[in-house]
Amino acid sequence: MANPEHEDMIRRDVDTWNAWRQADPGVRPDLSCANLQGADLTMANLSGALLTGANLVLANLRGADLRAADLGGANLVGARLLGVDLVGANLSGADLSTAEDLVQDDVNEACGDETTVLPEGIARPAHWLAIKKVSLKAVFSRFVDHWQPRIVADIHGVQVKVVKLLGEFIWHQHEDEDELFLVVKGRLLMRFRDREIAVEEGEFLVVPRGIEHQSVAEQECEVVLIEPGTTLNTGNVRNERTVTEPERLA
Repeated sequence: MANPEHEDMIRRDVDTWNAWRQADPGVRPDLSCANLQGADLTMANLSGALLTGANLVLANLRGADLRAADLGGANLVGARLLGVDLVGANLSGADLSTAEDLVQDDVNEACGDETTVLPEGIARPAHWLAIKKVSLKAVFSRFVDHWQPRIVADIHGVQVKVVKLLGEFIWHQHEDEDELFLVVKGRLLMRFRDREIAVEEGEFLVVPRGIEHQSVAEQECEVVLIEPGTTLNTGNVRNERTVTEPERLA
């Protein structure tokens, strides 16, 4: 919920609000879920403000500074947005379906996603479609098998994968790829020819290229892998456990 003092101040007088913002730049205004329907917020300094779920229906935001503001889920139906600065603002899930004076340049540098409702004629910037969050709990709930890595993200030739482990895997090595194992749940034992390392929940281990290793999980273990997209799960060994084309979950 909104800070009552913040909500009351901006409703009463924008000039007083702006003077307060200038005097206390380190304070992040909390107007989350505030009812600002029809409010005159012309030229208001709302940079970095929390406006998640705020009711901004028919609000006058002309010339307002909304840089880096969080407008996730805010209702801006019919809001006046001429000259508004939305650079870095989070518009995820915001409803701007009938906002007035909104032009393409206003949204191109903002952060949004497929849940953002934009007026007719305004296109989603390409980066909106590329930015998404992934719930590890949700993706791990989608499969029950073991030793079958699945892709959940790509980062410049590197892939983020999820896998459940149980029992012993084969000894193998990767000639050209390093691997990162992050244990989300359970306990992973990584065997090397000269030692063993236990990786507990919340810990990670990097296995350098060219190092022979074997993964062991006495009980089911959930692991996030970060490795080049060329990485084969069995490395230099090809057998019935090799996954050449991992399933993509996200």
